[in-house]
Amino acid sequence: MARKLSLRTSLTLLAGLCCATAFAQSPVTVSIDTTSQGHAIPLDFSGLSFETGSERPNNAGTAGYFFSSSNTELITLFRNLGLKNLRMGGGSVDTEAAPSNEAIDNLFAFAQAAVVKVIYSVRMLNTRNSLPNLKADDAAIVQYVQKNYRANIHGFSIGNEPDWHNPYHTSGDPALYETTSGIPGTAYPSYLADWRDFVTTIGASTPEALFSGPDTGAYTSLTYTPDASTGVSWTQQFASDEAHSGMVANVTQHFYVGGSPGTDTAQQAIDDMLSANWVDDTQISIGPQGSSAYTPYPWLYNNNLGPVPASGLPYRLTESNDFVGGVAGASNAFASALWTLDYMHWWAAHGAAGVNFHNKQWILTDTIVPDPNPCNAVCGNYQTAPKGYGMKAFNFGGHGYVKPVTISNPDGINLTAYAVGDRQNLYLTMINKTHSSTNDIADARVTIYPNGFSSASAASMLLTDGSPGDASLLTATLGEASITNDSRWLGHWTPLNPDLGGSVTVTVPSTTAAIVKLHRAGNYVGPVELNENGALEVFATNAAGQVFHNVQDTAGGSESHGARWSGWSKLDDGVESKGAGAVVKNLDNSLEVFVPSTSGNVYHNRQIAPNGAWNGWSDLGGNGVSNLNAAANADGSLSVFGIGNDGEIWYASQSAPGVGWSDWSDLSGVSIQPGFVVGQNLDGRLEVLGVDRGLNVWHNHQTSNGGWSGWNSLSGVRVQSQLALARHLDGRLEVFGVDRKGNVWHNWQMNAGGGWQGWCKSGLSGQRIRPGFVVAQNSDGRIELFGVSGTADIWHIRENKIGNWSNWSKLGRLGPDPELVVANTADGRIQLFGTGRAGDIWTNRQTSPGGTWSGWTDFGGRGLEFYAGHH
Repeated sequence: MARKLSLRTSLTLLAGLCCATAFAQSPVTVSIDTTSQGHAIPLDFSGLSFETGSERPNNAGTAGYFFSSSNTELITLFRNLGLKNLRMGGGSVDTEAAPSNEAIDNLFAFAQAAVVKVIYSVRMLNTRNSLPNLKADDAAIVQYVQKNYRANIHGFSIGNEPDWHNPYHTSGDPALYETTSGIPGTAYPSYLADWRDFVTTIGASTPEALFSGPDTGAYTSLTYTPDASTGVSWTQQFASDEAHSGMVANVTQHFYVGGSPGTDTAQQAIDDMLSANWVDDTQISIGPQGSSAYTPYPWLYNNNLGPVPASGLPYRLTESNDFVGGVAGASNAFASALWTLDYMHWWAAHGAAGVNFHNKQWILTDTIVPDPNPCNAVCGNYQTAPKGYGMKAFNFGGHGYVKPVTISNPDGINLTAYAVGDRQNLYLTMINKTHSSTNDIADARVTIYPNGFSSASAASMLLTDGSPGDASLLTATLGEASITNDSRWLGHWTPLNPDLGGSVTVTVPSTTAAIVKLHRAGNYVGPVELNENGALEVFATNAAGQVFHNVQDTAGGSESHGARWSGWSKLDDGVESKGAGAVVKNLDNSLEVFVPSTSGNVYHNRQIAPNGAWNGWSDLGGNGVSNLNAAANADGSLSVFGIGNDGEIWYASQSAPGVGWSDWSDLSGVSIQPGFVVGQNLDGRLEVLGVDRGLNVWHNHQTSNGGWSGWNSLSGVRVQSQLALARHLDGRLEVFGVDRKGNVWHNWQMNAGGGWQGWCKSGLSGQRIRPGFVVAQNSDGRIELFGVSGTADIWHIRENKIGNWSNWSKLGRLGPDPELVVANTADGRIQLFGTGRAGDIWTNRQTSPGGTWSGWTDFGGRGLEFYAGHH
């Protein structure tokens, strides 16, 4: 039966805003160079900063320790917001007593539960008499932290804002002084000497410790060294001086863009936060609406931070916010969500290693606050302010390589756009900052051209307060869902349907941000995935249950692509697999592998960073669960599925992307045989399809509230238990099965995430194949099937461009049971893997995307299997 894809559709992104006023539309074109591979955004880019004082018990109205493993609300918020870095410091590090070991233990118990890296600050205050052993005290703290919490330490910082040394150092302090009174920059040489003395003392007991600094407080030239008119920032000078010390993890700077707001009103502050001036201007100025001075991002980058990478060191904004202290009705309003998202992407695009937003209990700029705020008696019921929604939105579109974006904006509306991705997924974040008070309110009609990504499925998500044009509300939603302190975020993506020529048109309403996700045509079936850098990685097991992997050592697009591999090597000790594993990609683009072990439990292993080394195997429980599948949920968290001893499908899920795991739960009601499949609908909901012992097909999908629909029959044909699944570019899932006679049947959704058409075998007849076939997707979106006949010949059939099917063609022969695995290379070619007669691995790939085949070549790996235990 012929099925045609729509050639062009567009979607107005007004989900949940159907009653909102429609404004004038301005045309915008965004072109993305997807083939350009800029720098990768670090995994711990998103962070918060807290005062050292917040480590102490009963601080700022809290009961006991704010940072502790028992503060599940705070842990859940950190996880849901995608926060990966926590800086402890601020002014209180030099003005209050050092926290106790008990406080440190509670802090790092929290860090372990939230899965964050900590930048831990120690004191640099050098009074002449009261603290004669300060360096030794710091050394003891660093040694304690490094010894006990090495895995959660990003680095250490000494002191805070030394260029503003007067507030934090005693008058007449001999360790830090101005050689010319009244010229702050002349204190830098004494600071550097003192900082090095601290590092030397600390390093004597903890030589492996790394440091961040100098945490420069000024974002004007006032404290430049040696002076404001001829000097450079302490940030730049420190990077130059410590470039080759081997002791510095980050060069650090503080930045409050709007400075001290003075008497600015809420509306003036909103106008400033959403202005193009903060993003584009190159000179420090007043306003543009209020009376306070602001430092535009380009000024700070050009003068303080842009020169740092020449030293070979990364830079990080360890204390940031919109205004010092904030403005009521602006810093805590929806405008702050849009500002935060824009701010994070701007600095990510300019090479920053990360941003930490300062959370000084409890002020208007805080991201995490108690409810009510101020607290009645004891603080609790912690919530995220709108600012946190901007961080969550960045967590979707902030993983991978920065991609160049070109904007054509003939009406000159106030809109920014940023692209991030890899060779498989591309995220475009667009922020429409037009709003009513500046009289520029307009919806943006955006046409996106992902050059080099011409065939892809697409979906979108809105960050909104529900009232386009008004950024003053104290509410926000992302993907039509709230971020809570007690459960996983349950938002969703809205399916789009880009045309096959490589563009999609969307409408971004006023005071709204839209994230568009483009998933390049391709399908990965079996233990194989594509790394962030475009290198395929294949996994297999041997008879002893050891897990092996083989990874490409090149990600280029030339003919040599795919020809050079690392060779098979063991993927860590610590587990004996009793069956085939599943591999899937996390939201941060690291790969994760799951295997059923001989102990009866499921084990998993994850890359420490994308393309990198592995963490080692960990027990995930699930006694008796085998025949595994894994997939990503709408929020980017993972779920792993398997068949339990009772014949039912069981699953466990991450609590949030990359962190925590639930207990195992069963999808009860139907016993499913090995060979079930799991697919992701375009809105992010997972769908499980399997066959019972009567050879009937059943399916079960996630619901919008995080539950499951229950099993429903896809009746009409009986097929053997090993199904195959693919997703079309328009988002429709299609499932394939083989009946007892070897005939191929298929059934597909009538629309993305919708009902099912019914079974048919039209177009797929003419060749009988065994169960265990695989389904690939060509670079232009056409589906292609690969199967093995009764004579062990490998056959394939593909869709034609108009939606019907070609004839079956023979693709050679391997062993009696080749255990086919299929994937797409970074340039879109289908690559097939199979096992040979002698138990070694063979591969065959298209010579060009959608083209002819290179022929089978030996891939090594004698005695390896792809699907041990599945047959």
